[in-house]
Amino acid sequence: QSLLHKTENESMTIVTNHYNTQAKKVAELSIGATNDSKDLQSDGPWIPLTTHSRAEIDKSSPWERYLCLVQVLEKCHPDALLPYTSQHGSCNENKDEEIADNALIKAIRYDDICRRLASLAMRPFDVTIATTTEVTTISKITDQNNCNNTSGMVDPIETKLQNTTTKLVTTSLAKQHPNDHLLQRMSKLWHHFLLLPSLEECRGHSPHKRTDTKSSERHPFLISLILPAFHEDGSHLIVKLRKALNRAYEPRKVEVVIVDAGGCTNLDPL
Repeated sequence: QSLLHKTENESMTIVTNHYNTQAKKVAELSIGATNDSKDLQSDGPWIPLTTHSRAEIDKSSPWERYLCLVQVLEKCHPDALLPYTSQHGSCNENKDEEIADNALIKAIRYDDICRRLASLAMRPFDVTIATTTEVTTISKITDQNNCNNTSGMVDPIETKLQNTTTKLVTTSLAKQHPNDHLLQRMSKLWHHFLLLPSLEECRGHSPHKRTDTKSSERHPFLISLILPAFHEDGSHLIVKLRKALNRAYEPRKVEVVIVDAGGCTNLDPL
């Protein structure tokens, strides 16, 4: 088991190092393409911080994800938000922004919730822009029946036509809200977010630590496995659970809850 654990750590380290190497190359291209621009996403390639399913993307809009991200930062990482103030009062503005940027980078890199919300909020999306144009035409018709009329013309007829055209444009929240400081900071620091922390940095780091001791006493298990049983035999489930128990690494930290979904027999021995 220790050899397997060591092999998994070595594999994860190789994958992380390879990802970070590729991310650094993309960051260098992004920075080189935008030396005269503060927004690294405006011209450089955009890379998500994590993978997303289509259902997850369609569940909420980028703006809703952004509001959730702000709430998490306010609750768990308040130092990542500007203005940053120390206990002795406000510091130098540039120093404040540097401290807040480092805190924001740390929050996005270590906190999986912030990382996923940031990736969903900052992703490019398509919007449809409708443009309506109005064309006015004036027609003059000659009156052939009125020969005595020297001009031979009648009152002009005015015709108005409206033409609506639609255009699909790719944009992002950072482009739609140029005055939002947090969005612009995230856009500027995006290449820092792409670098994954090493396994050594992740060990012992928990951004959502439980401070309620009573809550930990009520929930002593690390994993709660809920198994719905439908038309199952109790003796068959006991055999399966015993096999899983013998192969479990730390069985005392796992709670198994079997729910009778109907049609089950001989569940009393469980």
